[in-house]
Amino acid sequence: MAVEQRRHDQVEQGNAVVAVSFVAAPLADNLVERGVGVTRVRKLMQSVAFAAPAACMLACLLRVEESPHLVTWLLPLGIGFQAFSLAGLYCNHQDISPKVSSPRTHK
Repeated sequence: MAVEQRRHDQVEQGNAVVAVSFVAAPLADNLVERGVGVTRVRKLMQSVAFAAPAACMLACLLRVEESPHLVTWLLPLGIGFQAFSLAGLYCNHQDISPKVSSPRTHK
């Protein structure tokens, strides 16, 4: 039973990471469509990509002894927040030079 519960927890943690990554791009696109400047959106997404994982790790340090199960959720969640970099820094080349961005990113 314990092994099965661990496997179930790992799947749920993986789902949390994927869910966070699916939020970043639509959120950024929605902000741009509402009239927020592209540079401001990129900076916001990059800020979330840096601050959210740091906050999750800090929370892990503060809560590791009280709730070890919470730590197993916070670390993958923090890693998932790094997907906001894709909506921040790593799509910037597409705004700067859309004609040649494909060859630069090898896609």
